[in-house]
Amino acid sequence: PTKREIKHTHTHTHTIRRARYIQQRHPSSNNPAHTYAQKNMPILGLLKQVFSNKLVTDVRQPLFTFDIPQGEDTITYGFVAPDLLFWVELGVVLLVTAICGALTSILIYNYIVRQRGTWNAYLVGYGIIIPICIAFPYVMIPLLEIENKILKFCHISIFPILTMFRCSEAMYGFSPPSVEHSHQTFMLYYANIPHIHFDPKTHVPLKSSWADVKEKLYYFVYELCVVGAVLSFLSPFDYVPWTVEEKGDGVLLLEEVGSLFRWNHILNNLMGASKY
Repeated sequence: PTKREIKHTHTHTHTIRRARYIQQRHPSSNNPAHTYAQKNMPILGLLKQVFSNKLVTDVRQPLFTFDIPQGEDTITYGFVAPDLLFWVELGVVLLVTAICGALTSILIYNYIVRQRGTWNAYLVGYGIIIPICIAFPYVMIPLLEIENKILKFCHISIFPILTMFRCSEAMYGFSPPSVEHSHQTFMLYYANIPHIHFDPKTHVPLKSSWADVKEKLYYFVYELCVVGAVLSFLSPFDYVPWTVEEKGDGVLLLEEVGSLFRWNHILNNLMGASKY
């Protein structure tokens, strides 16, 4: 072959490799629905770009490693830096759930709180709000193409569960004090995960002191290190450091219940619960 043919073949091969890399890195880039969303729904397209890195495989390299003997073998552990992209995506998930909670509060305040005790309030609560909460993760996770388990868990647990409980509070009149004082306080309550303390006289949210902020930040960093250390220690054992041997054929209910009280099974549970 001539030099021009060799150059053309090399360029064509590089283009194919580049296309395969883009398709593996962003599997939805050639999806017609993804292209339509980017053109006609810019916010949805932007969210998909944020979640384009699926964070399924941990590709971080350890800063340093050390070995721990385990019988005749050794287990190598290492310290890795936090994945900033994961925290960015987690922050976006929390922002999306906060916006959904605030929007849902408008319906709850107007059609449940203001009509509490009527059939309309119960119809809106049980017929609209709670079904929306149940369907939320089934819609949002495929829509945003989220594959990371932690981000999926946040979509499943935060907005649906909190909103269902708070909707029940609104239907039966058990909302915290000052929450139903106005649209703003009610929306603020539904947009936040933790409870907000209001001034009982002015109904204004109480400000946190710098001492409270430092204390919460300290406990957050502390719990992050503890949970990371425990999970890292359990990961080589598939989170079951003590093997539980099955006894019997498992048909009798007594054998199944009795297996829960074996010492190794209890130690595995205690080790898993220690991170909380």
